[in-house]
Amino acid sequence: MKKYPERLMAILSLLSLLFMNKKQLLRFLPSGIFISLILCVESILADAYHYWRVPGGKKREASVNLSFIFGPFFTGTLWIFHLTYGKFFRYLLANSLMDFLLAYPIAFFFQKKKLFKLLKFQPPYMFGVSMIWAVVIYGYQMLIEKTDSKKEPSEFH
Repeated sequence: MKKYPERLMAILSLLSLLFMNKKQLLRFLPSGIFISLILCVESILADAYHYWRVPGGKKREASVNLSFIFGPFFTGTLWIFHLTYGKFFRYLLANSLMDFLLAYPIAFFFQKKKLFKLLKFQPPYMFGVSMIWAVVIYGYQMLIEKTDSKKEPSEFH
């Protein structure tokens, strides 16, 4: 695992979901999947437009990108929703803090460890885009909740 620290990071992130109530996990799972798909598209664009570079070739790049997407980003989304959903200001505050940490000290740390190198996707841009995605997925979750509340109770069983 020392050779692939991103895999360990993904596994540990996913293991944290064992501590989440199953009902809450299932409630927020669609938003977690939605943002993961968005980030997969963003990773494809990152390659085409040189947002960042991962040393070690295409396989390594895919490993790093997917480990971040389906590890801390996916689980972080579920945890932030679990802890803050229904309180938009608290949600934005939590996302602001996490996105700031990602864009600055965490990105700096991983660049120093040569896991990736930011090119055109500099920290302020990373922070801004992350905040936009946070608002988008909050709206998506609200839409899901609104749609689910219109269903008959028998449809939930």
